[in-house]
Amino acid sequence: MKQTEKSILIVVIIILVAVIASGATYIVMSSKKENNNQTNSNQTDEKQPTISLTEDQLKDYLSYIPYNVETEGNVYSYQKVNVNQIKQEYLLGRALGYLYAKCEPNTCFYDETLNIDDGLTLEGYEALKKDEALKMLQKMYNISNITMNSTHTYDYIAYDGGTCYYFINDKFIVNNCVGDFDKLSHITNYEATNNDLIIYEVVADFSGLQPSLQDYYTKKEIKLDYDVNDPNWENKVINYFENNLTNFTEYKHTFKKNATGYYWYSTEINKGED
Repeated sequence: MKQTEKSILIVVIIILVAVIASGATYIVMSSKKENNNQTNSNQTDEKQPTISLTEDQLKDYLSYIPYNVETEGNVYSYQKVNVNQIKQEYLLGRALGYLYAKCEPNTCFYDETLNIDDGLTLEGYEALKKDEALKMLQKMYNISNITMNSTHTYDYIAYDGGTCYYFINDKFIVNNCVGDFDKLSHITNYEATNNDLIIYEVVADFSGLQPSLQDYYTKKEIKLDYDVNDPNWENKVINYFENNLTNFTEYKHTFKKNATGYYWYSTEINKGED
């Protein structure tokens, strides 16, 4: 073989070796990159483990949501709303309602005379302490900077369904008001991590006075042909709701995390994936 041919052959071999080595390096580097991406993904997943919650726990968180009021304070009437868009009197009212429902027997009862205004007095009454109410606001809505002054006028400062609260002498006086609301609720799903909690819920407005249901958002009313003289008519309404969830709006509730646990942040209509 001539010297020139040998030289050409050596050059070709060198080029082939370089190409093969380059390809091997690329494969190794790509493999390393994929492994690194997988490791990072796993690390992210490890930081956000899924948390299991019981149905009772989920229902308790849903009870944070203000709905037991007229339209502007009912989150179910909005397409999307967050805690900063709801008036203080409704958030405070729901916090007081939550606190009042958990009062042990007689722990919220004051056996004393309270002067309200113009000679109006209460002889023995139920009330909630200001510091306890503020703890509930922090727990339920991450709110801690509300300023309230005592009043001697008979005007309510917070409202939750059929209960009004008057702030007098650093206590919230419990008083019945006109009107009340109720709802049927079905939890369809939830997602919980260390940072937030999302609950999916279908609801309907049920007055309990007649066999009918209303969608909070669309205002569509469904009248059911049940006899109110039937002692089981309310159970029939509930069964209808449970078996016809697609007739009612589904909501997505977002709860964020603070030092006390999850607090309600926003509610929106769940439109599903596009």
